[in-house]
Amino acid sequence: MKNYYLFGDSLMKGVMPDENKMYHSSDSIHFELLESEFGFSLKNYSMPTFTSDRVLDWMKMNLKKDSHADVLMIECIGNDCDGDWNRYRNGGFKELKNRTSLEAFLENYQSMVDYASNYADKLVIVLPPPVAFDKYIKYLGDEDDQLRNALAFLTSGNELKDNFGRYKDALVEFAVAHNIEILDLGDMFQNLDFYDDYFSPDGIHPNERGYGLIHEGFARYFRGELRDA
Repeated sequence: MKNYYLFGDSLMKGVMPDENKMYHSSDSIHFELLESEFGFSLKNYSMPTFTSDRVLDWMKMNLKKDSHADVLMIECIGNDCDGDWNRYRNGGFKELKNRTSLEAFLENYQSMVDYASNYADKLVIVLPPPVAFDKYIKYLGDEDDQLRNALAFLTSGNELKDNFGRYKDALVEFAVAHNIEILDLGDMFQNLDFYDDYFSPDGIHPNERGYGLIHEGFARYFRGELRDA
């Protein structure tokens, strides 16, 4: 039986907001069903809100001398390339400021890969789907006049979409250069009619339908693993 470790952020914990905008983890990806169907075990170390530097620290805290995975998966990008919105409430910013610079993001990934390689036979970088950017901008400004005014320079979600693309492209280039396999969950979200309908009201976290696509993305990966075994 193969042993998998997964380090990621809220996406890998199935997080969704409720009607009161409170966030809760869920089993919407149904990893336990995947374990049963494909005959593997998975330890999910993912933590909501974590940026790549915190994922790295969390990895160092949890991987011990006796830790070993056949495959270790890493998923974190969304929190890093997100805007540092609290800084915007003070005004003065007329361009996007990320929570983690692209340079620091890639440095963190290099450190994660270097460290994780000591505890796994194989590494996989998991890429999340793009968020529903226009829906996200609206959600940010709802009931927050100060932030809505501060973000007036974002005329549409295209700037956030392009920014996500920069981080994703850089991470793909990094993975290729290091011969690391990529699992792109965004493939499941291509060519969807009514893209926003697969996301929660915040535009970031999928809803049940969206997490269903993520489940199928993982299922396709594990079917391929069985086929190639």
